[in-house]
Amino acid sequence: MIFQIVATIALACTAIYAYSQGKLAPRLTKLTILITICGEYLVLFPNQTTVIASFFGVGRGADLMFYLWVLLTIVMLLNVHLRLRGLDDRLVQLTRQLALYEAAAASREPGLSNPGAR
Repeated sequence: MIFQIVATIALACTAIYAYSQGKLAPRLTKLTILITICGEYLVLFPNQTTVIASFFGVGRGADLMFYLWVLLTIVMLLNVHLRLRGLDDRLVQLTRQLALYEAAAASREPGLSNPGAR
């Protein structure tokens, strides 16, 4: 019973936070709220996990939840990795553009040996 209360509060906080960030990532917000609703259902009716697990050919509901958690973690890690690579690529492009801009500015003004220094 205590776990159900704690999990309900945690899921509600997650849904509220996702809703508050809806303008930044609307699809992710909808997905997060859907997942929290499903999680809340499974918290309130834990025996349903076994029914769902047997439908998918998994022995126990706890095993199914663990498998889903592992898959979700892998997807999230891949998403974070891809975002970081994209940010790294953009940072390299910006650094190159800045270097070219500073080199062009230095060639236009021969009195400045180091345009970045003050």
